[in-house]
Amino acid sequence: MKQLTNKLDFSLTKKRLVLMGKKSPLIKLFGLLSLVIPVTASLVFMFCTNTEYEPISLSFEELQANLPPTTYHDIELESEGTTGLFHPLDERTGIFLGPDGEPYTGERTTFDIETDSVLYRQTMVDGKVSRTEFPQFDLDGVYQHQVVVIPSLDSDGNKVSTHYDFLSPDSMIQSLRITDRDSVTVYEQFHPNGELAFYFQIIPEHGIDGLATTYDEQGAIKEQRLYYKGEIVETIVELE
Repeated sequence: MKQLTNKLDFSLTKKRLVLMGKKSPLIKLFGLLSLVIPVTASLVFMFCTNTEYEPISLSFEELQANLPPTTYHDIELESEGTTGLFHPLDERTGIFLGPDGEPYTGERTTFDIETDSVLYRQTMVDGKVSRTEFPQFDLDGVYQHQVVVIPSLDSDGNKVSTHYDFLSPDSMIQSLRITDRDSVTVYEQFHPNGELAFYFQIIPEHGIDGLATTYDEQGAIKEQRLYYKGEIVETIVELE
């Protein structure tokens, strides 16, 4: 077990989370926008003349339809409303419809179109995603473990995404919890023993804001910095 848990590089994950906060809280959409913008520009060019310009308004679904496919599924589902853009339990998220036209209950696996490898597997109940499984591989392509993301609502109605590492069929470790509140998104990363390892919050359009704290496995503070709009204002506790 020790050998497996050591492969969960906490410091590397922490650096990625901090960089994400510095760049933008909308980092999840960056990859999508980098593809959408060229497509939109092309469509505008196609439908404009040299003398007249008429803006074109496309929905998210229409933009998606114009993107080149990079994945395929073992079962094709239709959707009613926008899916995959917001938290599964967000009121803006639509539902998946099965072949019978009813809200789908079951599993769907998504594959990489070039390698045929599994990217993730979703479990759906009444058209909503209730569980997503991501296989994790090392640089040589050898399977290491599985990350499972489960969406939920906390007692205050905030949207939560909890990440679990399955190191073996009998070993499940909570590794990350992301909570979307009204004005901030809170990130909490955990040590394998369940102790909080890293905490910070992101404010939309600003980045990390407030205290970002790193803890050791006994709960003692190892490093603490104060951020304002994505920039470090003060280092309160320096990492030794």
